Amino acid sequence: MPSGSVAAETPPPSDATLSASYSRLPEIDGDIHIAPQRPPFSWGKFWYFMGPGWLMSMAYLDPGNLEADLQSGAYSRYELLYVTFWSTVLGGLYQVLAARLGSCTGHHLAEICRAAYPRVVTYAVWIMMELVLIGCDIQEIIWAVGLVASGQASTMTGTYAGQFVMEGFLDLRIAAWKRVAITRVMALGPALVVALLTEYDGFHSDIVSEMINVMQSVQLPFALVPLLTFIANKRLMGELFVYNRCIITALVVGTLVLFGVNYTLVFKTLQQTFALSTNGWMIVAVVAVFYGALVLYLIAFPFLSWYKAKWEDLASTIQHADALQLAA
Repeated sequence: MPSGSVAAETPPPSDATLSASYSRLPEIDGDIHIAPQRPPFSWGKFWYFMGPGWLMSMAYLDPGNLEADLQSGAYSRYELLYVTFWSTVLGGLYQVLAARLGSCTGHHLAEICRAAYPRVVTYAVWIMMELVLIGCDIQEIIWAVGLVASGQASTMTGTYAGQFVMEGFLDLRIAAWKRVAITRVMALGPALVVALLTEYDGFHSDIVSEMINVMQSVQLPFALVPLLTFIANKRLMGELFVYNRCIITALVVGTLVLFGVNYTLVFKTLQQTFALSTNGWMIVAVVAVFYGALVLYLIAFPFLSWYKAKWEDLASTIQHADALQLAA
C-alpha cells in the first residue's frame, strides 16, 4: 500500500448472507434437462416423403395388375396362390430394405453402387437395370393403351426409376430437362417401337410380353445382390440398423431359390419358343458365362482382397463423393 492512501477494504460476506442468496435460487435436483422442442408439422413435407410410397402402392394395385390377378386366379384357381403370396411378401421385404438403405445413408442404391464398384462393373449393372426399365415401359405402354391409360401410375413409377438409375450409375451433371429427356427417350423409344409393331398382331404381342417377363426375371440379381450386400455392411448402415443374421440368411436363401427358378425358366423358354441352332446355343452359352461371372463378382465383391479396404471404408468413400459434389 503506498503511504498516504487510505483503502477501504470490503469485508467478505458472512455465511448468513451467502445462505440467504442461495436460498433465493431455484432448487434443481440432478442434471439440468432441457425439454426437446418438437419440430413444426408440415403437410407439404409429409407428402414429400409419402409421395414415392403412394406411387409405388398405386403401381402394385393399378387396374392392369388387378385384372391380371383375376384372370390368373380364374385360370389356375388356388394352385398358384402360394406364388403370388410369397412374391408379394419378398417384394415388400426388399422394398423395406431399400428404404432403410436410403434412410441410413442418404443415397439410393444406384449411387452407392457407383461409389463402391469399379467403373466397368458399374456400367455393366447399369445396362442390366436399363434393360429392365425398357421392358417395364414396353408392358406399361401396351397395357395402358389397352385399358384406356389406366397404367399411368406404373408408367410414372418407371419414369422416376429410370431417372434415378441413370443419374445414380452415370452421375450425369447436365440440366434437369436434358437428363429427363435422355432417360425417357432411352426407355420409351424401344417401348413405342414394340407397341407399334405388335399393335395388330396379338400372337407376337404375347410372345414379346412373355420374353420381357423372362428378361426381367433374370435381371433381378443385379438389384438384389447389391442390396443384400450393402445392408449387411455395419460401417455403412451402423450397428443399430443392420438386420440380424437370421433375416439375412432367410433373404439370401430366398434369393438363391429365386435365381434357380429364373434360370430354369430361361432354359425352358429358349427350348420351347425358339428352335436354336448350334451357333445360337453357343451365343447363349457366351452370354450365360458373362452373366454368371458378373453375378459371382457381385456376390464375392466384399471378400476380394484388392477391394476389401475400399469396401470396409465405403461410408468414407460416399462422404468423400458428397464433398466433391458440393465443391463442384
